[in-house]
Amino acid sequence: MIVPSILPPPMPFKIFVLLAGVAKVRPATFLLAVAIGRGFRYGGEAWLAYVYGQQATEFIKNNLPEISLVVGLTVAVLGIGFVIWRKRKGRG
Repeated sequence: MIVPSILPPPMPFKIFVLLAGVAKVRPATFLLAVAIGRGFRYGGEAWLAYVYGQQATEFIKNNLPEISLVVGLTVAVLGIGFVIWRKRKGRG
């Protein structure tokens, strides 16, 4: 439960909550794992915002088109690579 609680959206956390119930994870264990995972995630985000908040805002404001293009191309290349990899793996 720690790893899924760290993952950012759009990762569906509810599925892992339901699976923990099906697996009969003890409530205390479940709550401790979620508290550790979410504490790490939001604590890390808070620290990054504190340290880089204004700099990050200015950087994004000044470079949004370039950032969007790089992120979009990266996602597209990884997606196409994954599809090709899956097709080749299926032929095996």
